[in-house]
Amino acid sequence: MKNWQAIALCLSIIVSVAASAFYLKYEPKTLVATNFGTVDLGKVFAEKVMIDIVLIDHSGNEESFVDGINFYNSSRPIVNALVELNNRRNSSGVESKYQTSY
Repeated sequence: MKNWQAIALCLSIIVSVAASAFYLKYEPKTLVATNFGTVDLGKVFAEKVMIDIVLIDHSGNEESFVDGINFYNSSRPIVNALVELNNRRNSSGVESKYQTSY
């Protein structure tokens, strides 16, 4: 093998390794396809765990106690809503052995 062929082979190997490293680094790994188009999840700056507490009775009536509260930072409204739900259930004529407690 001549010198220029060895140099060309080494150069092509180096270029292909650099191209694959560049592609792996800048590949859009955070794209998600939805019905409304693609969403780039890399542009999400924060994520919060939100909680809603809704009472749904047997007749289908809904009553909201808490809407969109951050679970980790605002636990006091969640505790108050659960206590209020518990108090309503206990005051509605449920036998004492079936009553819940918080």
